Amino acid sequence: MNIASRLEGASKILGVDIVASDLTRDEAPDFAWLEVDRVLLKGKTRPTPVYALAGDAATAASEPFRELARRHEQILAAYRARDFEGAGRLAAEAAKLAPDEIKGLYTIYYQERFAFLAKSELGPSWEPVFRLETK
Repeated sequence: MNIASRLEGASKILGVDIVASDLTRDEAPDFAWLEVDRVLLKGKTRPTPVYALAGDAATAASEPFRELARRHEQILAAYRARDFEGAGRLAAEAAKLAPDEIKGLYTIYYQERFAFLAKSELGPSWEPVFRLETK
C-alpha cells in the first residue's frame, strides 16, 4: 500500500493542499507543519499521524505561524479530551489566522468532525482517530 497516495487522496477531505506522514515531515523539519489528526488508513491496524504543510521555513519562523501553532495545539488537546464544542470554537478562531492553503482544515474538516462527534454517542473505547475508508 502506498501511504503517500492514500494521503494525497485524503487532502480534500482534510481541507488542505498538502498532507504528509511523519516520515515525510521529518525529512523537512524546518517547514511549517501542523498535525491534522491520526488517520487509520484502509487496510492498516495502526493509525498514522498526518500533517498539513502550511509553508516553508520562513513561515515556520514567523510570529503569525507560531500563534497559529499554539492555537492548533489547543484544538488538538480539546479534541483528544472530548471537548468537541471547545475544539470547534478554537478551530473557528484559528481559521482567521490560517493561510489559504490550510484554511479548509479549520472551516471544513474540524468544524464538521467536531460537530459530528459532539452529537455522537461515544463509548469509553473511543479514540481520537479518523478512519479513512477509501483508498
